[in-house]
Amino acid sequence: MGIIFDKNVQHLDTDKLYYNGRYLTGLGRQFIGFPLTYQTIRFGRTSFDAGTSFGNIVCRSRDGLSIQVEVSFQYMLYRNASDLWRLYMDLGTGYNRVYGLVAQQVVQDVMSDYYTLDFFQDREVIEADMHAQLHAQLVRLYASVASLELMRVNIEDTSPTLVDAVENTQIAIQDVFQAVAEQNVAQVQADAQVGVATEVAKVQLLNANATAISYLAAVQANADALLYRVAQQATALSTLRDQLGLNTSVEILAYNWLTAMHENTVPNLLMGLKYPDTLINAIS
Repeated sequence: MGIIFDKNVQHLDTDKLYYNGRYLTGLGRQFIGFPLTYQTIRFGRTSFDAGTSFGNIVCRSRDGLSIQVEVSFQYMLYRNASDLWRLYMDLGTGYNRVYGLVAQQVVQDVMSDYYTLDFFQDREVIEADMHAQLHAQLVRLYASVASLELMRVNIEDTSPTLVDAVENTQIAIQDVFQAVAEQNVAQVQADAQVGVATEVAKVQLLNANATAISYLAAVQANADALLYRVAQQATALSTLRDQLGLNTSVEILAYNWLTAMHENTVPNLLMGLKYPDTLINAIS
């Protein structure tokens, strides 16, 4: 993309932004071009485009250690003629170098806010902090930061004690993560076992309730049937007493005894029971 510069009157046209294509500009007029795509600036190892590569950024951590940092970020220029005109008037065509110097200062400022161990434990937090602060700075220079990556952090003051401390800290952190993971697994297993036991207990309780209800129903049915038979027998005896004029217990018992003997189908029956009136006398 670009804006037209009229060399005849030394004037930049801010009314229109031109994109890819062919345009008739007239004599003494030319385009000032700007990239339309994302541009990458890298601090550290040499990139494919030497014009966007800088050396490592040397910083100081909050606890005073010297640190070399490799950082890469991508930016995009604003797509309007007025902002590109201001960019050209303020920085000319060397804005890429200025953006690199601004990024270097931002990285140094951010790194000075964190302790050495933070670079190993909270790397994503530091990276997000750099991204936000660099974006805030480049917005004032007519660009937006799309992404930033903190690729490498090298501690120069690496005494054996510090190295051991960092390694031990990382090992301790990993042990904590592993212990938490194992605890979570154990908790999940325990919850699963509790859930299974709870469901089994519910099933057993339902079965026990069903068995108890079935047993009570059977007992109640037997009791109702027995009461019904007793009531029918009482009704039958009452009717028999009224019809036959059996007024005493001896008479009724004698009638039942004779009826039982008459209805008995056992051959060669030997009677060994006394007559009912004798039984009544024996009982009373």
